[in-house]
Amino acid sequence: MDLLGGLGVDTWTRDLQNGVTADGSVAQGYQENYFILYGKLGPGFLFQSEARRAYLQFGLKYPLYTYERAYLSNIGFDSDVDLSPGKQLSGYAKWQMNWGRETDKPRLE
Repeated sequence: MDLLGGLGVDTWTRDLQNGVTADGSVAQGYQENYFILYGKLGPGFLFQSEARRAYLQFGLKYPLYTYERAYLSNIGFDSDVDLSPGKQLSGYAKWQMNWGRETDKPRLE
């Protein structure tokens, strides 16, 4: 078992297209930026045989810094909107498997 901790980033820019809602109303599209800096902590477990290797990680993830902006001025509103995503503790899990010659490589590269 390994104890793992680290920092990470989730980020994206998405461009929501114009459309129509289920009740037929027109929906105006806009662009949005999202950035989260997070810390995470949890155990890691290695499962290995001659033919394959698997690694399981899971634990807790907490946002240290959050930023989200909706660019509404581009579609006719007076200003853009800065949103405030919450800072709630959440879980994470990752399962990684390697077969064949991958199993003889060092675990951390």
